[in-house]
Amino acid sequence: MSTPIPKSHKRVVAIAKRAPLELHTVPTKAPEANEVLVRVSYAASSPLNLHVADGNLLGGLPNVGWNGAFAGSVAALGPETQTGLKIGDPVFGFTWRDNKEKSGQEYLTAPETMMGRIPDGADERAYATVPDSFVTAWHTLRTELGMKLPWPKPDGWKPRNVDTPVLVWGASSSVGWFALPLLKWAGYTNVVATAGMKHHERLKQLGATKAFDYRDGDVVEKLRDAAGPPGFRYFVDCIGSLEGSVRPIAQIAGPGSTIAIMLPVIVRTATETVEPIYSMDVKDPEIHVDWKDGSNPVGVRTHFYTKDEFAANNLQPVVMPALLQSGDIEPASYRIMEGKDMLERAEKALSLFRSGAVSGERLIWSTS
Repeated sequence: MSTPIPKSHKRVVAIAKRAPLELHTVPTKAPEANEVLVRVSYAASSPLNLHVADGNLLGGLPNVGWNGAFAGSVAALGPETQTGLKIGDPVFGFTWRDNKEKSGQEYLTAPETMMGRIPDGADERAYATVPDSFVTAWHTLRTELGMKLPWPKPDGWKPRNVDTPVLVWGASSSVGWFALPLLKWAGYTNVVATAGMKHHERLKQLGATKAFDYRDGDVVEKLRDAAGPPGFRYFVDCIGSLEGSVRPIAQIAGPGSTIAIMLPVIVRTATETVEPIYSMDVKDPEIHVDWKDGSNPVGVRTHFYTKDEFAANNLQPVVMPALLQSGDIEPASYRIMEGKDMLERAEKALSLFRSGAVSGERLIWSTS
């Protein structure tokens, strides 16, 4: 049974670089053809929110809604929807293209192909940790690296280069959390991870065959030894930090390798007192990365996943729920942000990212 659509609702908005966030009252957009109106229960903050708020990444300010992953319930359906969603169904997804789709608000309106159904009785807070990071991991492996992720996966299927060395740098990040089990599900058997020592055992359960501490002064040499000749073929840089990941990887990546780097490249990290510097070009001569001849660094823009017709139509409504249901992937650990309203909760999440206090977990907050 449908409920009346409110004429307006609250939305968290970034208005200027490093300025306090604001809570705006905005019109609620009724769903059009193939769209769904979602009553958002929980939103997930990510480093991208910090990049926008502190660095005006991609120049969207002012009045940028808080985007990312969400969990909620179907409040209304537009005409011609085809995914089988019904009023009241619990859903989760990743939406971003304009403010009506952004997750940091009480209601969002987005295409039905940008969300999937949550099983009845499941923890919707946990499901809010999945969509943006899962989509990024899938897009990185399949599109940017050209690795085989067949869907549906044939019984007994294995990739041709099953034992090719793969390095996932920053594997305890939210993207790494899904990249490792996706590689395991797809049959890749030689996956090396870097992360803080406390995460190593969990990463091995997720699919890493070896794990190294990125803080180790000899980590570059240890990783070269772990790969053996001819070295790593594929790299996933989940961090995109110039000093923390990009330059160390450049010392390891040899001819014939492809390095997928999460954008932006963080040239200078944001703090409470320092404004960040970013680059959207992994080959930018001004950031001075000594890539070896024959290596192929590429920048990952998750939003481009919709250029793949299969992914645009199936990744969130079909593949993501199915892999969760089968147990091949699982929600990430999360921390709930407390506060008097969603503005305060979003600000707390932003401050934690700015202080570097987030490791191995997602930051989730209620929109109520």
